[in-house]
Amino acid sequence: ELDSNKPQYEEAAKKVEARKEFADTAFFKPHIVTTENGQGQFTFTTPEQLTSWRIKLFAFTGDVKEGTLTSEAVTKKDLMVRADLPRFFREKDKGTVTAIVHNESDQPLEGELFIDITENEKNINQKLKLEDNKKSFKIEPHSLSTFNWMIEVPQGVSTYKVRVAAVTDKLSDAEERELPILPSRQRLIESAFVTLTGSESKKLEISLKDDPTRINESMVLQIDPQLALSILNTIPFLVEYPYECVEQILNKYVPLGIINEVYKKYPAIQEAVSKIPER
Repeated sequence: ELDSNKPQYEEAAKKVEARKEFADTAFFKPHIVTTENGQGQFTFTTPEQLTSWRIKLFAFTGDVKEGTLTSEAVTKKDLMVRADLPRFFREKDKGTVTAIVHNESDQPLEGELFIDITENEKNINQKLKLEDNKKSFKIEPHSLSTFNWMIEVPQGVSTYKVRVAAVTDKLSDAEERELPILPSRQRLIESAFVTLTGSESKKLEISLKDDPTRINESMVLQIDPQLALSILNTIPFLVEYPYECVEQILNKYVPLGIINEVYKKYPAIQEAVSKIPER
């Protein structure tokens, strides 16, 4: 067993595998084949959200009769910890990061809660002036406690990862979520383009008004051999869409039908596209 306020708790917290996958949809399949007696079976793995899931089923017969069923499933643990974060912070913000510890067991739970914030896998607690990343807790059965930490966000657009871990002598849980850091200044994008044929050359110019407060961050140059090529490159996103529905069938069929007609009319384009994987 682990004693409270001892280094073993901190070591144990580092070894807890954090929950990271938080998809809003646990399972979606529009058609489940049924057996002769009208029974169908399906299995799925839920996301790592500790929450309740609403299950909705529809059944249809050949003569257009309909049946529906709504039920609920819950994913939970005896000890649960959740990172309650704002949607984002801005550069130079000061704000609160919250962790909520749930005791869903029938016994009081006593242990320690840890928080660590990383950027590019590097711990930045000190950089954010996050003081004392450890808090002790004692929670009654079927209750919860909330813990807060104040942080100061420095200059720089980034995405932090916030990891909270709760450990008792027998139970543990951890959760990791992303915390976007948005700019505190307004970003403006100016663009210009020219078309070139053969060995032709043209001047590409972007004119900006004089502004002593402006900071030029980056310049990007993009070359598209043909406009049609950029359109063709988007086709895999339509073809490999993960869900099945009438809308998606149309989204696949219409653009592919158009491209097929283009290939028929301009065989040279089809020949050029066929060489893309080789290049």
